[in-house]
Amino acid sequence: MNPRLVPLIALLHSSEALFDKALSGLTREQGLARLGDGANPHLWIAAHLASARYGLGLLIGLNSPCPWGERFTRGSKVGEPSQIPEVHEVRVAWASVNEALGPRLGQLTDCDLDATSPRRFPTSDPSVLGAIGFLVYHEAYHIGQLALIRKALGLGGLVG
Repeated sequence: MNPRLVPLIALLHSSEALFDKALSGLTREQGLARLGDGANPHLWIAAHLASARYGLGLLIGLNSPCPWGERFTRGSKVGEPSQIPEVHEVRVAWASVNEALGPRLGQLTDCDLDATSPRRFPTSDPSVLGAIGFLVYHEAYHIGQLALIRKALGLGGLVG
């Protein structure tokens, strides 16, 4: 494994554990609840995170399309609750992409990481490594949202 990825992969593993906890014991009703006007529901955010993991896979050369297409990408609308997947569907999609992601991350070379990312992210580093770093940050941001929503719903926190 490329040593430049070691801390980022450790954070991805942390996100995996927290993501699993974030969905633990969540009912569909809770998953669709919105804390306020314009706030995304828990399940929508979880599907967005899974979609972002598929995007990370595409960035590093995996050919695994997200099962929901562009439905949960940046800027998409929450839409009808019936269009938001069930908890188990989100878990399956998350697990599926993670199964392929780990081995591929372990194969990345310095050349791969230093290449210009085909997709721009709000970071000053235009490389694939910079894109991976941003996506790790992006996950932490949304995991925090899931933790807050869980607490607001009366469910347990994610850490501690």
